[in-house]
Amino acid sequence: MLFSFGILLMKLKIGQRLKVPYQDKVLSVEVISPHQFGYNKPSIGVNFSMQEKYTGLSSTTLTQWSKGAKKREPDLFIDDVTMPKIEHLRLPKSKNLYPVYSTPIYSNDPHSDEPYRVEKVIEISDFIDLCFTAICEEEINRSTKREIKKFLQWFTVTGFYAQVFVYIKGSFNKADNEQLQQWLASRLANKENRKSYASLIVELRENPAFYSNLTYLNLFGKLASQMRKEWKTVAGEEAIARNHIPEAIALEAIGFVERTVVDLYTGDLREAHIGVEPRYVRNRTPISRNHDIYS
Repeated sequence: MLFSFGILLMKLKIGQRLKVPYQDKVLSVEVISPHQFGYNKPSIGVNFSMQEKYTGLSSTTLTQWSKGAKKREPDLFIDDVTMPKIEHLRLPKSKNLYPVYSTPIYSNDPHSDEPYRVEKVIEISDFIDLCFTAICEEEINRSTKREIKKFLQWFTVTGFYAQVFVYIKGSFNKADNEQLQQWLASRLANKENRKSYASLIVELRENPAFYSNLTYLNLFGKLASQMRKEWKTVAGEEAIARNHIPEAIALEAIGFVERTVVDLYTGDLREAHIGVEPRYVRNRTPISRNHDIYS
């Protein structure tokens, strides 16, 4: 987590609110234990209202889950003088207990040390684990589950790739983020189509590698392995970038083919492929003996 120089100079305290830049957003988080990992290296969490903003899980639902855990596990609700008051939260279908901290919230007045309210906060790693558990809960509606999945996609996948980019080239800028989001959107948009297509291949006991390469050859004139190698190439190389097909656009085309193949299939799988792919390309490369499309 990145903190501003001003924050580094001050002594952190329980309940202090921080605005932390993370990828393309600024997250509002709160200090749970100011020196958990050393001086001014705090454990941090997200309060119930921020969780609702990020994932759609309502504060009311989170409060109910917390009360439910209190009824089943009364002995766990013990105060610790070195930490905020700790309660626990349990999802209806889960055995996991998530600590909930009652942290004091302070005003922006530098002369005031008195908290003006208390908020329920879940430590960030527990919150992410709770989100993964919540998408399996039957009582959570589909729209909320979609919001949770979108948040997890952004927080975990984007965060990982951002760290990789920083490690490799020393930065993660707006252009990197936009390109990554486009790629992720294409992957997610075609996920269900790919499942039904893959199920059809398995059901017919056909060779997945053959039809994957057949699709790539008809769309791009190259085997799947060759296209993946090209996508890994630095886009700045002029000789390649001139005719480069962005991976996000390619994945969209592949998703269209796979969805339509399932719709067109009437008994001949290869015929279904040939029937759809010319719609997407003008110049198809014929399959030759030089292409090993079975691997």
